[in-house]
Amino acid sequence: MPPIHEKELLAGFDPADADTFAPLVLAYQNMLIAFAGRMLGGSRADAEDVAQEAFLRAFRHLQKRPKDTWEDLRLTPWLYKITLNLCRDRAKEALARGGSSVPVETLASQASDSFDPGLVMAIESAMRRLPPLYHAPVVMRHVDQLAYHEIAAALDVPLGTAKARVHRGTRLLRELLTPLLEEDA
Repeated sequence: MPPIHEKELLAGFDPADADTFAPLVLAYQNMLIAFAGRMLGGSRADAEDVAQEAFLRAFRHLQKRPKDTWEDLRLTPWLYKITLNLCRDRAKEALARGGSSVPVETLASQASDSFDPGLVMAIESAMRRLPPLYHAPVVMRHVDQLAYHEIAAALDVPLGTAKARVHRGTRLLRELLTPLLEEDA
């Protein structure tokens, strides 16, 4: 994935012209859809809905915010934060309806032929069993490869807290996967 130049994307955006938001959407859509899909564990359509709502909220916010304040905006963690909050809202709604907050879905069809579908499913299932406090930070760091400062900004926590959550979540994930890996050995 080519690097995203946040400042250039924001510089080209005119709040009065919705078409100028398109480059920002194109730069981030795959990343946010994939993140929402991993957080929700649902269909691609659900992930696309969440990403679309995240972009809509970002657009509306930028329209209200004075352009001279955009200089300090760190776009990547901000968009992740919006997407994460929408995923949390969806999970709460699902629980209120009596469903599962994070359904385990087979990723074998999405996995490359070079991966063992059983292992992919086991890892995905283990990640979904992580407590919510650790799930998002682990996905952001190890799957989406965000820097710790971006994770901290997205979660609105201090840098040390973000690092600790990634570390603890990774340790829990390892504990969940160890019995499975020992069975295969």
